[in-house]
Amino acid sequence: GDWHILRLAKLSTPLMALVERSAEIFPQDRFLQETHTAEVPYISLRDSWEEYLAERSASFRRNLRSREKKPRQAGAVRFVEVRPGDSASIGHEQLMSWLASIASSSWKAKAGTAITSSDRVFRYFGDLVERWQRSGILDLCVLLLDDRPISYVLGAVYAGQFMEIDVC
Repeated sequence: GDWHILRLAKLSTPLMALVERSAEIFPQDRFLQETHTAEVPYISLRDSWEEYLAERSASFRRNLRSREKKPRQAGAVRFVEVRPGDSASIGHEQLMSWLASIASSSWKAKAGTAITSSDRVFRYFGDLVERWQRSGILDLCVLLLDDRPISYVLGAVYAGQFMEIDVC
């Protein structure tokens, strides 16, 4: 669909230029946004999503509910996260099956740049994911729609730093 998430986390320096230009880059008539002018824009979810929404204006909540309708009608959405330290929670074969399914049906596959565009490249990523799982540094988030994998962010955490390797 037309949903995109911009995640800015664990940056070594603040992106004040982005904060200052966020309205220009992400016009409010096209993007639902919450920006704090701290070091990095973020949404603080201290307690629960509902408590967060209770602090927002009625128009913000109405706008959010309106924009939620289309994705909710598409099916049940859930995230599967494999974080450092819990890398054995989901088997390697399942993870690679999800990555292959997502990558092979993406625009990247059509462009020939997906991790599945070459058997050799896919084996490399398979080895990488397996090693990272064993090492406990794998950081992977898979978005499922009615249990069908539709997107992922693949990375690793080393020395406290997140390294993004592939997004699809």
